[in-house]
Amino acid sequence: MVGQLDLIPVGAIPPGLLDSLVASLPNPLAIPCRLSDMCIDPAAAYDTSRGQYDSHLLLPPLEELAKTKGSRVLGITDVDIFSSVFTFVFGVARFRGVAAIISLHRLRTSFYGLPEDAKILVSRAQREAVHEVGHLLGFTHCQNRNCVMSFSAAAEEIDLKSDRFCALCRANQHDERGRPSLHS
Repeated sequence: MVGQLDLIPVGAIPPGLLDSLVASLPNPLAIPCRLSDMCIDPAAAYDTSRGQYDSHLLLPPLEELAKTKGSRVLGITDVDIFSSVFTFVFGVARFRGVAAIISLHRLRTSFYGLPEDAKILVSRAQREAVHEVGHLLGFTHCQNRNCVMSFSAAAEEIDLKSDRFCALCRANQHDERGRPSLHS
């Protein structure tokens, strides 16, 4: 199914955070992860009228890299991203696609006027990464608020959920050929 997940910085990212994600993501995803030596500049996706970056303009260059690398990719950015449906998003992915992106911007405690907390940032980034890669793997949003696949409209909701797929999601997950793809 998925042989590898490449993490690709989209703009400047704290190196320690990327290393933490590379180390922590293989366990809940059951996929080996590696940090790419490539980086994408998000400038072309900047929307001057909003002062944010269009997440759907960031996906095509990631998809091109995925095709080149022969793997799925997860872009990580520190810029504020939006979609045509939401004023901001923590991340986006094309369902059963090859690329996803998460933004650290609104995952930071400092965004909400609190002191910066690197531990919370890593925890939130891991959950959002698993969530978006889950969409690449064919997971839909889950009604179980503890499941990593539950929809989060606020950072506090991310804090309340697990970094794992719930039992129902795992039981319903199948690969592109219809075979079970995750093991409990």
